[in-house]
Amino acid sequence: IYIDGDRYAYEYSSHYKHNSVSFELEVPLLSPGTHTVEMRANNQFYNDILSSKVFTVLEPTLTSITPASGAVGTSFVINGRGFGGHTNNVSVMVGNVSASVLFVTSTQITARVPDNIGSGTWTVSVTVNGLKLSDTLEFTIP
Repeated sequence: IYIDGDRYAYEYSSHYKHNSVSFELEVPLLSPGTHTVEMRANNQFYNDILSSKVFTVLEPTLTSITPASGAVGTSFVINGRGFGGHTNNVSVMVGNVSASVLFVTSTQITARVPDNIGSGTWTVSVTVNGLKLSDTLEFTIP
């Protein structure tokens, strides 16, 4: 299996599952945009493309935050898309203070209001896979 021309997985790879009629591939972290995945039959004599598909990785977006207010230590959920699903690839800032990221799915991030922040209405910003999202949300600490 090749993604954008680079070998990504092979028959016995943990990223790839197949049977006689289909295959399933766990796509790696890719930048937003259009990408091509190819299934190739290759050995020392040939390198034929058996199947090629183009797919689009959407830029992550933020849509809402619930609750939109709460005390220090409150857990909140950021809704959107394109978050991936791994806590180590996501960071959340409340104002200029890092929030603990507790759980991540492709459409939700659960984080906790940091202890070292004062009251007020703060901008919540998110970075996914090193990409700081242009969308922001607000959270109020009484």
